[in-house]
Amino acid sequence: AYQRNASAQSANWPRRYAAEDVTISVQVERDASYKATLQLLGFVTQKETAVGVLQGHTVQLSQGAASGKTVYTQVIDDLGNFVFSTLSPAEYTLELQLPTGIVVIDQLSLTMPE
Repeated sequence: AYQRNASAQSANWPRRYAAEDVTISVQVERDASYKATLQLLGFVTQKETAVGVLQGHTVQLSQGAASGKTVYTQVIDDLGNFVFSTLSPAEYTLELQLPTGIVVIDQLSLTMPE
């Protein structure tokens, strides 16, 4: 499932995305360790699925064209959370590899919160 044109949404955070029976909530904050960078916090749920079932599944955040792409990888924890730290403001693609398929959020624009 794809969520296209995520940047068309309001610049406000948190944001919530839904694809079939999966819900993804994301929040951007200034990174506590490095004030000039961001961290992306996410929470994933799947209808009629215990949160622990999602634990250990891969979440990738990528930036740039395919030839020069930067890819960050995390895994979903036992509560359905994932965190990417020390990110530069830019446009990213978020990809979650879940038991029922892959969910992609394109054009996820991360900017410094006001």
